[in-house]
Amino acid sequence: MRKSENGKSEYRASPKELVRAGKELRVDVPRSAHAKWVAPPNRPDPVELLKSADHGRLRSLLPIRYQRMYQSPFSFFRGAAALMAADLATTPATGIRVQACGDCHAANFGGFGSPERRLVFDINDFDETLPAPWEWDVKRLAASVVLASREIGCSEGHASDAARAATETYRTRMREYADMRALDVWYSHLDAKLLVDQARTPAAKKRWRNVEKKAERETAGHEFPRITGFKNGHRRIIDRPPLIYHPPEIASIGKRVRKMFQRYRLTLPEEKRVVLDRYRIVDVARKVAGIGSVGTRCAVALLRLAPVIPFSCSSRRLALPCWHPMPASASTQIKGREWSPGRGCCNLPVTCSLAGLPTIAATIFTFVNCGICG
Repeated sequence: MRKSENGKSEYRASPKELVRAGKELRVDVPRSAHAKWVAPPNRPDPVELLKSADHGRLRSLLPIRYQRMYQSPFSFFRGAAALMAADLATTPATGIRVQACGDCHAANFGGFGSPERRLVFDINDFDETLPAPWEWDVKRLAASVVLASREIGCSEGHASDAARAATETYRTRMREYADMRALDVWYSHLDAKLLVDQARTPAAKKRWRNVEKKAERETAGHEFPRITGFKNGHRRIIDRPPLIYHPPEIASIGKRVRKMFQRYRLTLPEEKRVVLDRYRIVDVARKVAGIGSVGTRCAVALLRLAPVIPFSCSSRRLALPCWHPMPASASTQIKGREWSPGRGCCNLPVTCSLAGLPTIAATIFTFVNCGICG
């Protein structure tokens, strides 16, 4: 027993009690219940679901979205999260809810720099996060592993083994975390170097080294010269339509991005805020990103540290289409605002990195902005 902030006593279960409660949940929802999926008779039309997911997107960019989805089954899977969400909503669930990634697939993992300037491997996309059953992320990840394995030419047996390995690793790691202290879980991370060290074959080691080198190149020194140039004597973002460009309404877009950036600034602890305050936005452009995000209002901004060090950031306005089939009970309160399925919250920066801001030139910020707030 412990005292909560309002003075009332509350009970915190021990790890053993939580394990026992989890096993009891398997009586009603056994693991075998997740083994297959049968389409319900009232399943929504997939094409109509895709159309509904296009609501609020820039229609001029939709051809790019569907051209990218057309490339392969895995590409279609990446862009059609709304379809899987609708199907998952009819599947068994234990009732344990988490802050789900919302789009947990194999291509949403990668290497990036931590605030301590280590190269770590982790999930890198949370722009569709929402409270949801924990099973949904795991099932989407396993399905993506199968599709990605097929795309690179693996046999069905190897694809199945890879999906089983992914879910087994999830299970064993969660069991380890259950016995760890909260701070140890918080600081737990996977160094990208470990993937090289634990590779079983020379070919695998070479592949992971290439992945590591590619991640190390994703810095301002690599990206900045590619997307910027001089215009009228000033450094600006280069137009490469339709993937990156300055639309006619760029002035109003720039105002919104600056407001979002200031709201993001207020979420930072003071020691990071004082570093960020050394930069100012000098240019904003619209950018096409990913597959599922194509058509959403994604902007990239060029920031400059007086007098010479610039960096870029991006902001994305989403309607969170993937999770709209969830029941109304999924609504939650975040910072005093109701956040329901199908709605974003313009107060919440979802992914950010401030790794080494005083010495590097670029970082990426992704903000979730709801269509209501503009």
